[in-house]
Amino acid sequence: MIPEPDPIIVYLTKRRRDLGLSREALARKTGISPNTLRLWETGLRSPRLSNLRILEAALGCEIWTRVAFPGGGQRARTRAARRA
Repeated sequence: MIPEPDPIIVYLTKRRRDLGLSREALARKTGISPNTLRLWETGLRSPRLSNLRILEAALGCEIWTRVAFPGGGQRARTRAARRA
């Protein structure tokens, strides 16, 4: 049985594709090998938080919104700020 990738990885993979980046291009940008990216994207391995931060910077996105606010986006952050 093949494991499913973490929702954060699914989001980052979609972001990579939306930006038109191949794994090889992202590897050049981050210093992370294309094979490692493949293992993460297929759910066979999990990245460390430090590597998630590298991907976040390279892809120009904020993964914390995916963790703290699964729906993501400004609306969820605004609601949370109002409650605080």
